[in-house]
Amino acid sequence: MDITYLDDFYLAGAKFYQLPWVINELKLGTEMKLIPDPENRYDENAVIVQFNDHKLGFIPRANNTNLQKLLLANVNIIARISVLNPQEEQWKQVKITLYIVSEKVMEKN
Repeated sequence: MDITYLDDFYLAGAKFYQLPWVINELKLGTEMKLIPDPENRYDENAVIVQFNDHKLGFIPRANNTNLQKLLLANVNIIARISVLNPQEEQWKQVKITLYIVSEKVMEKN
């Protein structure tokens, strides 16, 4: 299995969703669920970031277009917390790093 760095960013919209309810449950390396949200009325390329059925926010607009396409194409992407600062302003509390996971293909000799 190959794991390749894709992107990182601070969580967008955290102050409007459920991050404050679960911030104390989060740890560095915690895996987040990514959910494409093409029906979002504000951004057709929106991608929701979720933890244990709690909507924490979104992938920032500047980072979401290609990511949503990859997710809709069933590319295996892992999202993990890489920075966790509960004392900071909400927009700066959680940084997510994305990785693409691909299976190694064994060459036949």
